[in-house]
Amino acid sequence: MSIAFCQPPSTPPGPYDECACRKCQSGTLRVIRSPQYFHPPGADTIRVEHLSVRCDCCGYATVHSSQGRENQRRLAARKSAYGGQMLGEEIAAFRRKWGLTLRDASHLFGRRPGAFEAFEKEAAYPDLLTTKLIRLAMYSPVVLRQLADREGVRIPLWDRQMGGVTR
Repeated sequence: MSIAFCQPPSTPPGPYDECACRKCQSGTLRVIRSPQYFHPPGADTIRVEHLSVRCDCCGYATVHSSQGRENQRRLAARKSAYGGQMLGEEIAAFRRKWGLTLRDASHLFGRRPGAFEAFEKEAAYPDLLTTKLIRLAMYSPVVLRQLADREGVRIPLWDRQMGGVTR
């Protein structure tokens, strides 16, 4: 098994190394690097190192905004290793954009209950046909609407996303 890194394994210190804890006022916030592994089909395992800070005294943990942006950049950097496969966060963003529940999204695309949760966590990946159908719905809201009408699925944020455009 080989592992591809989406960033250097040792990241230079950030602006939050050795800061005083705002919660307990006695500890020091230390940068924590937590690896997350992804296993896209047909590709090497991908290791993405997430950044956060934790107080060495009270255990308070948080992700500073700059760390959050860096974590998002690192997650996005893995896209090139996925070939045509969709990232879990792409699928989640699509579902949330329209206000769909995990159950409704699974039903809408003809998948078993819980399928979208597995897709979003990258515990499973959509097959080629489902990937094409999701992408088609992403790029063409009319297709999404037609699928929803056919399956009897309500799209809660339709009016807000479409700016009052009727069917």
